[in-house]
Amino acid sequence: MKFGVRKPNLKKSIKARTTGRVKRTVKSSVNPLYGKKGMGVARNPRKAVYNKVYQRTTIGVNPMSKRSSGHSSSSSQLNPLQANAIGYTKKEQIEKEVAVNNPIERWFRKLMRKEAPDKKIIQETVITEQYSYREMEDIQKEANESLSRFKQSLRHASETVNADVFFSNLSEAEESLSKAAYFTRCYSFLVKEDNDVIVAYHQFLDEKEAIIKQFLHRHFQASIESASQLKTERGKRKRLAANYSELTGQFSELPEEIIDIINTIWNNVIPDNILKES
Repeated sequence: MKFGVRKPNLKKSIKARTTGRVKRTVKSSVNPLYGKKGMGVARNPRKAVYNKVYQRTTIGVNPMSKRSSGHSSSSSQLNPLQANAIGYTKKEQIEKEVAVNNPIERWFRKLMRKEAPDKKIIQETVITEQYSYREMEDIQKEANESLSRFKQSLRHASETVNADVFFSNLSEAEESLSKAAYFTRCYSFLVKEDNDVIVAYHQFLDEKEAIIKQFLHRHFQASIESASQLKTERGKRKRLAANYSELTGQFSELPEEIIDIINTIWNNVIPDNILKES
């Protein structure tokens, strides 16, 4: 067991705020128990006890730690030298054709009956991505903001019974998650082990129609309850027609299948001539 001061590691601190933070955000939105107190003991009791003792027997001096500095913004805690230092580099091996300038090598390649004795293929290492710590912090911040907007918009869409509010928030949720998925595709340091955000985006697209159908039934039930509180039949019909009109304003953006579902749901409470006109 270690005692004393923990050795600071700036690279791991940045990784916890980039790769780790995005993955934790996605996993917590999928699994409500993820990251909750007591889950560590349930999943791995030995590791949980070790970590607890380790935290009590050692002292952290990480300059990026919120507790050690008292600031909430991790990027503001980096001095200019740290902020501009290279925090992440991705390299790839590529094949490159080059000329054979050495006459002895050309003669030997000709002797070995190579297809092109005056040319050869070599392996070259190239840098495909490289970011400073400050750039990583900024990219990670924007990716997290996109995920936060997605969760907020999806929550508003799942709670409202107003058609305009629902469809605007659903569109915002799709746009925000699409942007977060774009970040994970373009910046490999955000997600190293898996593509949770990209998987979540495709899952959202697959479930989008089901989300709309749930809202249509929720909107219809709320409309019936609201109309039933009115005293006159004329008032009830006008209320239902107004609620149905909220949906018709979205018809230009909806597929025919969804429009047919809407008309089928409302067929018993809205006159046929109004449905046909819509």
